[in-house]
Amino acid sequence: MASTLESTLTEIWLDRCYWGYGKRAEGKWSDKQFDKEIADLNALVLGLGVELTFNDDWAEILGGSDFDALKVKLRFPNFDLQESVYAWKVYAIKNKMSGGGEDVVMSGGRDARVQAELWPEPEPKDRSRTVRNRQGTDRYTDGDYVVEESVEVNTQVYCRARIDVKYWPDRNDPAALAERVMLVDD
Repeated sequence: MASTLESTLTEIWLDRCYWGYGKRAEGKWSDKQFDKEIADLNALVLGLGVELTFNDDWAEILGGSDFDALKVKLRFPNFDLQESVYAWKVYAIKNKMSGGGEDVVMSGGRDARVQAELWPEPEPKDRSRTVRNRQGTDRYTDGDYVVEESVEVNTQVYCRARIDVKYWPDRNDPAALAERVMLVDD
């Protein structure tokens, strides 16, 4: 019974680290992935909050709509308006019948120079049949910067989503990168 429960982020990191067992599907980080391993540890230590969910509502479940809301909530702790930098992207992953691959459906960041270096923006495409109704807010609360956004994606085309988040509490210390990658299924 307990084996079906989802692991905490700390348990996931411990399993994938150098000393871990590597029992997860992703396996252990390799020596070449040391930077990612440390960035993920930084995210744990800092308390970087990343949530990505599909909103399975009754309209989709009962077959009334092909669209489902994909929601993002990010919490950047100890955020300094002058020194902190972040960037994020959400990729909607196509099912095999739609040809596979992925599309960027949401992205954001603070500090355009850093964001452009991290992820150059792809050419805009007309996705009106697959993505619609993007909305969101951001706010500074109790020392944390919080971003909440959503977009509706066509679940006949997209079956999964991935978010990549990068956060530097201090832009002058590039080694202080905190990074989180998360994958969810509809």
